Amino acid sequence: MQPHATTYHGRFGSFVCLALLSGFASLPLTAQGPPSKPELYRAAIDRIDFLVGEWEGSGWIMVGPGQREAFDSWERVTEALGGSALLIEGRHYDQNAGEDAAPVHHALATVSWSEAEQKYRFVSSLYDRDGGSFEGLVDDQGRFVWQIEIPGRTMRYVIGLDDRGRWVEDGEISMDGGTNWFPFFHMTLERVD
Repeated sequence: MQPHATTYHGRFGSFVCLALLSGFASLPLTAQGPPSKPELYRAAIDRIDFLVGEWEGSGWIMVGPGQREAFDSWERVTEALGGSALLIEGRHYDQNAGEDAAPVHHALATVSWSEAEQKYRFVSSLYDRDGGSFEGLVDDQGRFVWQIEIPGRTMRYVIGLDDRGRWVEDGEISMDGGTNWFPFFHMTLERVD
């Protein structure tokens, strides 16, 4: 009689597992709402696809009052998800540390569009500390702007192309809610691909 009980429970268990799996399989689709048109997301990324490519150059960052530290940079930007997102990898090296030095900054980020919020999402991961999720926009000059809100200050990065087609990125900080901005970062990169 024991083999029959095992068979019954085995079949019942399989039935329950199958029912649960089919319910869970449909969960992500229903949780995300009705499908949207991918053209909306691709159109948003098209506004900043000037970043796509491989880039090299240099820049500086403020490390103390009146103290700048120079660095060499490499950035690679590729389209992902059929043109609905950008994947960005950046490596930055202290110019005085030598060729074999570890990067002073190494990050991976995605940029995507939120149709619900009508804004860009810049989500970063860093090799040596926590990254984050930040808001972005395209300003009236066609530059991509993303910013970090920290209690008591706002940091923003503005990325555009100059008249020579170079990637120019400036970082600014405000301690008064955006009334006054002070530069703390600058980078100029040439397209190498």
